[in-house]
Amino acid sequence: SHYPAEPEFDSSAEEAFFHKFSRNKKTKWKIEREGGVLDLKGSVMITDFVFRHPDGCEVFLEIIGLWTP
Repeated sequence: SHYPAEPEFDSSAEEAFFHKFSRNKKTKWKIEREGGVLDLKGSVMITDFVFRHPDGCEVFLEIIGLWTP
């Protein structure tokens, strides 16, 4: 594409958190960037991260929340 590539992370806080969590070899949880869309009944929220556990559990995390109409 002729469009510039988007940065992988929205902030240095997100990037640091992602890399620190990814290095943790003791957990079974996997982290994904922008892995979830939450239906808020009238709007949606795309979280910074989703954690997925082998048992099927998912946990969504927003590090720095910004709201736009």
